[in-house]
Order: sequence, then structure tokens, then C-alpha cells
Amino acid sequence: MTSAILMTGVEIYNATDEAVDVGGYYITDDLEVYDEWQIPTGDAATIIPAGGYLVLFADEEPEQGALHVNIKLSGGGEAIGLYNADGVTIDEYTFGEQVTDVSEGRETDGALTWVNFVVPTPGATNN
Repeated sequence: MTSAILMTGVEIYNATDEAVDVGGYYITDDLEVYDEWQIPTGDAATIIPAGGYLVLFADEEPEQGALHVNIKLSGGGEAIGLYNADGVTIDEYTFGEQVTDVSEGRETDGALTWVNFVVPTPGATNN
């Protein structure tokens, strides 16, 4: 699974051949505290289909539903991490200052190289 930083959210790509439920996984904007926020369990919205995408909204408004996590990303730059329920690292990324209406993500789905996109593609392929 890989992630892409959006203006106010995180897109997770499921590169496997099976659906993955990220309910119970942890997301953080402080890599020293991997378990800062646990994605709620028991909600079908947290299931990513095989080869699919899921956007989590880093807006500190979890009362809006399972996809709204209680962290907020800084436009000035910081880190983001995703960990499974056992605390094993799924993905981590440190990003710099963000530019309005430009997203930052993997050059192609699942790739190692990160680039800026002037046409963001939340919920769809970066290809």
C-alpha cells in the first residue's frame, strides 16, 4: 500500500489482489508517535478494494465519519505515517511546504518516486 499527500487528506492505494480493511490501522503526523490516531473499525468505508484507493480526510473532524481522522496536516510541511494494527510500518513520508491546488504523490501507483501533480487525482490512478 502506498499513500499520497493531498491538500487536506491522504490517499491510500491498495496494490494487492485482495480487499484490505484499514479499520484499526494507525495514522499519524508525528513519526515518533505511531499510534496517534486509530482509524475506526467496523465501517465498510474503510475497506479498500483490490487495486483501489481510499481518501482519508486529515481535518481533525472524526465526528464526520470513519474517513475523517483526528490529525491535521501542516501546509508548511511535516510527516505522515500509516501503520497496521500491530504497529508495523505500512508507509511513511516527510513532505515540505505545500502549494495551493498542487498535490504531492507517487509518480505512478505504488512507485517509490514522489512528484507534484498540478492536476490532482484523488481516488484515482496517478498514472
